[in-house]
Amino acid sequence: MLDNLDLRILELLVKNPRITVSEIARELNISRQTTRQRIEKINRSGIIKGFFPVFNTEKLGGILVLIMFASETRVTEKLSQAMVWELYLTMNSNPNTIVLGRIFSLEDLKKLVSLMEQIDPKAEIRIVSSIERNFDAKDAIVASGLSNVTCETCGERIRGKPYTYTYRNTTHYFCCPVCRDTFIKKLRSERND
Repeated sequence: MLDNLDLRILELLVKNPRITVSEIARELNISRQTTRQRIEKINRSGIIKGFFPVFNTEKLGGILVLIMFASETRVTEKLSQAMVWELYLTMNSNPNTIVLGRIFSLEDLKKLVSLMEQIDPKAEIRIVSSIERNFDAKDAIVASGLSNVTCETCGERIRGKPYTYTYRNTTHYFCCPVCRDTFIKKLRSERND
């Protein structure tokens, strides 16, 4: 189980995957050995698959497009091409295939739709314009139950998506909005004293 310190380390790694152990230790006011052990613990937990570059999609150009495809034909192999980034097959639902692609022009979109129509001329195709991903790894880990994070106001173990408040570059976790608001009021009253 991960705790608050592990999540703080993870937060720094997400912000800057190239951060050194020494920098993390200095930022969190803990020893380098403790930092190294915690990073190894996080890696052993399997939450981190690896460290890899995250591409700046604005610099790459184009937009992400989500296409929902209802077909009786298996499309997995036929749709693996450069414009398709991810392909999801759903069970017992319509649409049964969801395609996440990156297009750079209207012509690219036409080509992708044309390819889908060739796979199954009777298929129903729905296009969702562009999407933006918003994924917070820390919140997902807390919500999954893989961590042992407690509310900073009442001390209860947080289950489900946490309520958060960031103060001086530190994220604080709460089980409910009442606890979060109580924490914020306490901070404000301390600043006014």
